Amino acid sequence: MASPTSGATVMSNAYAVIKSLSGQVFAVSAEGVRRQVFEGEVVFAGDRLETDAAGSVTLELPNGEELTLGSSASWQAGDFAVADAVQVEDQSITDLEQAIADGFDPTTQLDPTAAGPGAGGTGGAGGGGHSAVMLSETGQRVEAVTGFETEGLSATTNAPEPNTVGISATGLASDTNVSAPTVSLLIDSGASSSDSITNSGSLTIGGIEAGATIEYSTDGGNNWSTTFTPVEGSNTVSVRQTDVAGNTSGATTVSFVLDTQVAAPSVSLQTDSGTSNSDGITNSGALTIGGTEAGATVEYSVDGGNTWSSTLTPVEGSNTVAVRQTDVAGNTSGATTVSFVLDTQVAAPSVVLSTDSANPTDSISNNGALNIGGLETGATVEYSVDGGNTWSSTFTSVEGSNTVAVRQTDVAGNTSGATTVSFVLDTQAPNLSISIDP
Repeated sequence: MASPTSGATVMSNAYAVIKSLSGQVFAVSAEGVRRQVFEGEVVFAGDRLETDAAGSVTLELPNGEELTLGSSASWQAGDFAVADAVQVEDQSITDLEQAIADGFDPTTQLDPTAAGPGAGGTGGAGGGGHSAVMLSETGQRVEAVTGFETEGLSATTNAPEPNTVGISATGLASDTNVSAPTVSLLIDSGASSSDSITNSGSLTIGGIEAGATIEYSTDGGNNWSTTFTPVEGSNTVSVRQTDVAGNTSGATTVSFVLDTQVAAPSVSLQTDSGTSNSDGITNSGALTIGGTEAGATVEYSVDGGNTWSSTLTPVEGSNTVAVRQTDVAGNTSGATTVSFVLDTQVAAPSVVLSTDSANPTDSISNNGALNIGGLETGATVEYSVDGGNTWSSTFTSVEGSNTVAVRQTDVAGNTSGATTVSFVLDTQAPNLSISIDP
């Protein structure tokens, strides 16, 4: 059963076994040969494993530990010496323990040269030389050094020393940490790109490992969900990731205001001047804009909404203007439209005597009635007999000299200049005295 050897002989250079994988995984041998590997295949000492952008692989190492590589990763299997030492020590101890548990007694059932003073070789005075036990199950040899009595095993055996043969630093990779993701608004819309007021609650998540699961919490981390729906108004959301190895990162928190609504403003004439305050005829084109949000931008259109401007200059005559607002979140309201007539001008009326009796050019009349011309529709006529200090809607001429100023005020409230006329009212016949000479 024994066969001489000068040391441990390794029958295989297998280093690890691929337990599972996804995507594409390749092994590059020490000679530079690159091959694709699959589940169940062996990775040899000296091989370098490489995963693609969508790949991952889990290995079983010689000491029973598992190693997981994520996407775009590289890992170098240990060298031959280290790999062999691990395999020899671990496997030999395990097989010998199992044989003893099955009733095998190495002190009585091995060849005489395995131990004891009678052993051959040059082991010295303390006992025999060196020999090896071949464990056919593994194809590996475990060297036994003699130097003790072969009187059978005691009832109590010492447990083997724990495996202390290590793997080189390049042979193992531990995946126990995952960084917190970066989180920001996808669009910080509106007047400012840094005020965290937006009309879109979409987030940009960065620093995510391949295959990781993203979770959101809106209650300070008490509850987590794989989806997030922002609400109108204030939002505070924490974001974390859990990678394919099961590691969960810390959370990154972002706060913002979601504003997706803005109402159309109210619009009216600041002053509907003139005889009526509801006829839309005014001598002032100023508008009163109501219902605007703080910081909103007001815009005007006079061509039915085709073009918009932040200023409005009404024109003499008819005006139709649409008004809208855009809030700080970038939401633009519907438009409110108002129509009005801007009338800022009225001409002085013409004034003449209705009847210039006797001589039509001497302004002496027996009738003080006046003819007023050039009046706008709906205008009010006023008269002044004191040089414009006071005005009245009626005029009564007096016997004798009259000087009267006449003006009009149109429906928009515009008052014209005055037109003045002077005449003599003579309504009485002269007293005649007749004397007859005797």
